[in-house]
Amino acid sequence: MTQSDKSGNKAINTILLVMLQAGVATVVIVLLSVFGGLWLDEQFNTKPLFTAILIIAGIPITVAVMYKIARQTVARISKSEKENKSIDS
Repeated sequence: MTQSDKSGNKAINTILLVMLQAGVATVVIVLLSVFGGLWLDEQFNTKPLFTAILIIAGIPITVAVMYKIARQTVARISKSEKENKSIDS
């Protein structure tokens, strides 16, 4: 396997990992919002109020988490590219 094949596979693996992390984070936030809202609505007898509020509040939280995941991935890729350049030199 050539060096370009290895770096191509590493890039694909990194992209798949980011997609997996973002997907899992989104599902966890949505589930926590829904079930937390339903539980609060049950406790305070306010049927859709807390569920709606938590789902709407979950949107910017999800965006922030995805942004953080993306920044960490870009930093990891940049570090890897710098290491590869120093090894090649």
